[in-house]
Amino acid sequence: MLALAGLLYPSTGVAQAATADPARAQAQVVSRAITETCGSLPDPKAEAVVAGIVLDSISGVVLPGAQVKLSWHRTGDRKPTSHTATTDGGGFFAFCEVPGGVTASLTAHLRVTRGPTTLEVEPGQLYVQHVLLPLSTTTEPGILVGRVVDAQTRDPLAGVTVRLVERNQATATNDRGYFSFGSQPFGVYMLDVKAMGYAPRKAPVRVAGDFTQDAEIELSQKAVELEGLNVLVRPKNQRFDLDGLVRRMNVGVGNFVTRDQLEKRPRARITEFLRETPGVRVNVSRDRSYTLEVRGRPCLPDVFVDGVYYHASDNALDLPAASDLEAVEIYRGAAEIPGIYLRPSPTRPPCAVIAAWTRVHPGAGKGSSGRRIAGR
Repeated sequence: MLALAGLLYPSTGVAQAATADPARAQAQVVSRAITETCGSLPDPKAEAVVAGIVLDSISGVVLPGAQVKLSWHRTGDRKPTSHTATTDGGGFFAFCEVPGGVTASLTAHLRVTRGPTTLEVEPGQLYVQHVLLPLSTTTEPGILVGRVVDAQTRDPLAGVTVRLVERNQATATNDRGYFSFGSQPFGVYMLDVKAMGYAPRKAPVRVAGDFTQDAEIELSQKAVELEGLNVLVRPKNQRFDLDGLVRRMNVGVGNFVTRDQLEKRPRARITEFLRETPGVRVNVSRDRSYTLEVRGRPCLPDVFVDGVYYHASDNALDLPAASDLEAVEIYRGAAEIPGIYLRPSPTRPPCAVIAAWTRVHPGAGKGSSGRRIAGR
């Protein structure tokens, strides 16, 4: 692993001087990466960089949103020094300007904690330390979602047929290239992927228990001659952020209703799924209005439709039906609610949040002004 002034292998503790031309060229690449991450190169005579990736120990999936902590204690300091970082979308973290000559302790947390890992930090080096967190399990099912893209352009491919061979299940990608098979038993499966104008491909995927597996499959174009086609154009839901939904599911906080579950119950209402959420109780009055209890207390939840605040209401929960939904997110209490669903300066902290994502955007949404969505 590259260092500013040498090569360090954490697994063996062996350091080598980077004297050959290829090594110097690699060191320049690392220097540029550190400059982009840290803003400037650390002092090679006094400082070092500690970086790495946090992954699930069973599936090998990178873990965005993990909290990583690096601590050290220098002679003469009354208290240890600690810095924290949050892994990005690729599970990457970096600590810049770590003083040389200290013994550092590295820990990571996301639902579970791993560490501490001890590092003897020397100045002028880049320490690469990957952290494995045992988030998944072999005894529980996991969620299988994925995306299909063009291998050359990286553009998402819509309408691609994806078949889960061992389970004899098939689905198609949406307009952003995403597909979902919902909950599946732990194991390794084969995906059979076919799209018109592209070479078919089979790709293995591992489903980790109690975890969301996000697979990406690239397809290469091939020349084909086509006869006349009937094309069905469906409206797009421009606001549906499946990337963000998958990241929030990976964190493991909150409850989620996926497209696979919704298709099995197309006539169901959101309130029916709420009844199945632990800690949530739905009460129906004589006039068919609803009241909620969350963790035993009355609750008027904040409701979002396609990422836009609807209003705090119980009766809004029956908008819309499952057949019109792509996914539903349910968060019980302020401790679970992601930052994107916290409104600025609310009169009180929300007791719960229900976020519904529609399959087809309704066009005229209802914002914070409280006007109803058209067609409701």
